[in-house]
Amino acid sequence: MSDRMDDAIKKARSAYLREWRKNNPNKTKEYTKRYWEKRAMREQMQEKEMRVNAGDNKAVSNN
Repeated sequence: MSDRMDDAIKKARSAYLREWRKNNPNKTKEYTKRYWEKRAMREQMQEKEMRVNAGDNKAVSNN
């Protein structure tokens, strides 16, 4: 596809999504909230995993 066609597709998609979000504010808020809840949970899991791995490294180095 040409760059012009790609740009036209991107603009059309953006316009559609902008209109959809405008017409569906409750769904947009729900989707955004769910995204951030999942992201926070994933970050907590990663932090916990890092702490566990750090503890494993200390136990190995002490032996």
